[in-house]
Amino acid sequence: MKKNIILLGTLLISGFALSQVGVNTATPQATFDIVGASTNTAKTDGLIAPRLKGSELKAKDALYTAAQTGAIVYVTEALASTGTTTKTANVTTVGYFYFDGSAWQKIAYGSFTEADGVIGNEVLNATTNGGLTRTGSGTVANPYTLGLTTGTVNGQVMTWNGTTWNPANPLNIYNADGTLTGIRTLTQNGNNLSFQGVQRTQFENSAGIGIQQDSGTGTRSSIGLSNGGAYQLWIYTDKNNAAQISASGNSTSLVIGTGSTSNPSGIDFNTCSGGGTTGSQRAEIDGNGRFNINNTLSVGYSSQQTFTGTQKLKVNGSIVTTGGTYPDYVFEDYYNKNSAIKPTYKFTSLYDTEKFIRENRHLPGVTSIRELEKTKDGYSFNISDLSVQSLEKIEELYLYTIEQQKQIDEQKSQITLLLTITEKLKSEVEFLKKQ
Repeated sequence: MKKNIILLGTLLISGFALSQVGVNTATPQATFDIVGASTNTAKTDGLIAPRLKGSELKAKDALYTAAQTGAIVYVTEALASTGTTTKTANVTTVGYFYFDGSAWQKIAYGSFTEADGVIGNEVLNATTNGGLTRTGSGTVANPYTLGLTTGTVNGQVMTWNGTTWNPANPLNIYNADGTLTGIRTLTQNGNNLSFQGVQRTQFENSAGIGIQQDSGTGTRSSIGLSNGGAYQLWIYTDKNNAAQISASGNSTSLVIGTGSTSNPSGIDFNTCSGGGTTGSQRAEIDGNGRFNINNTLSVGYSSQQTFTGTQKLKVNGSIVTTGGTYPDYVFEDYYNKNSAIKPTYKFTSLYDTEKFIRENRHLPGVTSIRELEKTKDGYSFNISDLSVQSLEKIEELYLYTIEQQKQIDEQKSQITLLLTITEKLKSEVEFLKKQ
């Protein structure tokens, strides 16, 4: 006891005089410097921190405040995770802990090297990106194992939350955005790649989307659309490089058009003559449904036709049009003196017709050239109207011809009668001459 008192006094005097304390040294190099007894093999060295059970440390919660920041203890018996307090929340394992002013923190090891075996069965609280390595000679078999939760785990990194092991959240398209750092290729290995759900799958970029199928025969690349059963719409190119849009399966029709647009929207039909030239518009359906063809049109033929001069339309077959009336009203008015088909029509004599022509320079009932639309290519007129007007004039001509024929027949009768009278008079004159 006397020896210990003298040593303690020596330490205190040294501490007061130099503000440093040395054990086994008269020249401490720090506030507290302990020099080991390296030449005394019978003496143990080391510094033992206060040893407490987790429950004992927990019982002293009220004693530890900011003034005890930096205190170090060694926990010999861990607390259950359900029996901790705010300050002892981390005291769930055995080991060294330091007090940070608010809670006890485990003294962790960023990297641990074991030369010839594993110490214990745990690596606790390694720092971020810390490592565990094995060095030395002999067997190269890996002696380390990692406890995992039950179930199929393949290539996953597990994390420990203090109670159980859990798979780390993967960083992929399911839960995080990202940026490609190079070309990526997905090999399907005979498996289909499906996107399922009620939301739209959108691809947005400034270069468009390319779908390529490297096949020398059959369909080279295709997009198929389905309502859940067989594919009903295909967009593809065939082995002859013909691009096609085709309805199939149980489709009832194929509709190509525009709809639900804020502005009038039509459809343009463009073609090019090859050689990498830009396509030119050949036909157009505007937003109001008007259809315009910029070139020639052949109907009813099995192949393209040759056009000459100003020809624009060739039809192999009949043309049927629908009009609001038909020129039978000419005969109806002529014989009935009025027409129920066209009440405004009145048959006129040739003299009245001549007068109208002299004054207006066109036939009555026929559209004047002054009323036609004139374009850079010539006059535009209504074929249906012109057909009705032409037939009206033909029927009128028939009636005029019939009237003229009646006049001719009447005149012929009169001439015959006059000839008879003349012959009789000639006979009488001859008779009188002979008297």
